[in-house]
Amino acid sequence: MITIGGMAMIGWGRLSVIGAVLSALVAPSFVAAASERTDSDSQSVLRRVLTTVRADLKRVSADRFAEATSFADAVGEPFSVELKAWDRFSDVSDSFENGTITLSLETKETRRDPLNPKDVALRMIQIGGTSSNGRPYVASNAFGARAVVTSLNGKGNALAIVGGLSERNFTYAIDATGPEARSLDKNFRVIIEGTLQYLPTGKLANCDTDYVAPELSSPTEITTERCWVGARISRIAFLDRHNGEVLKEWVQ
Repeated sequence: MITIGGMAMIGWGRLSVIGAVLSALVAPSFVAAASERTDSDSQSVLRRVLTTVRADLKRVSADRFAEATSFADAVGEPFSVELKAWDRFSDVSDSFENGTITLSLETKETRRDPLNPKDVALRMIQIGGTSSNGRPYVASNAFGARAVVTSLNGKGNALAIVGGLSERNFTYAIDATGPEARSLDKNFRVIIEGTLQYLPTGKLANCDTDYVAPELSSPTEITTERCWVGARISRIAFLDRHNGEVLKEWVQ
């Protein structure tokens, strides 16, 4: 499903670009290079599927009659992903309060495509992504109001759970001193294992794109591209990478 919005809007009317790129007017944080978390612990089949489905998204955007990749050879293949608690591109988190550190993995619900009767809402685990800043530009509306618009672009990779473990959220809490909690925060990992499986739509992977238009009060346009792969989750383990101890695990 492609849900890219139309022309950007500021306030009361559509934007039109009226000047050259104004990179000199934007703070350094707006023109920084992309930051990225790669799924280095996934097996090559998972990386291949995510890379290919993104290429499919571009091809279908340019040609609606283009055929998407079937990935038939990848169905049933095993995968393993390792996530960190302090990675902003994953759904893993931790908190420390009153001498207790709580480690969490939270699944989220994908959106259902109302135009596809075979599509259903699924639980999703984000496993990686990228963020970058586009070049700013000057735009105006029908009333002549102008603004420098900043562009933000994000991409996310996710597993859509189509079988296996049924829990929605996974947590583990343990009493710890400050130094112990600091060490665990640094070394906490989540291991996700399973096999790739078809989504209810009959596809192995899918993508969608969201667009948030800029306004005079907030002259920032945000484009977010998210791709997910169907996965049967057989094991989730919370691991202390420092000593290799499995703190808690869930097995299907």
